Amino acid sequence: MQPKKPNIRMLYVWWLRMTVILIPLGFLSALVFSFTRLGGLIVTGLWVLAFLFFFCFYYPVKYHMLRYYINNGSFVVHCGVFYRRIKSIPLTNIQYTSVSASPFQTLFGVTSVFVFAAGAFIPLYGIKKSDAAILAQILNGNKAVKP
Repeated sequence: MQPKKPNIRMLYVWWLRMTVILIPLGFLSALVFSFTRLGGLIVTGLWVLAFLFFFCFYYPVKYHMLRYYINNGSFVVHCGVFYRRIKSIPLTNIQYTSVSASPFQTLFGVTSVFVFAAGAFIPLYGIKKSDAAILAQILNGNKAVKP
């Protein structure tokens, strides 16, 4: 199996989730620290910097580094932002897989596949629904897929 990347729509899901979380928290903290003009400006500036860091750097790099494939009887996932990680589980050790989608993922037509083995867990985000079902069947062999 050739290395595959998640759907680009997962990047949009991460951005939307980040926006929904960071913008209200930024406004709330600015209100709390607004008793001094300087305190409100500093806190607002920190939230803006955090937002720009995640929006422009962290999530695009996370998407770029994420890929998965099946190689020599193992399921392999490459990931990592600040350091590279390679997660691998032999297909014979996989106990079950689960395919699920958050409301934002459903909105953008992507799902997540969770692979469980004894002592190991690999989440894989941003897979198209049809690809996720096929991947789960391959990883499970004859076992049922948990919804």
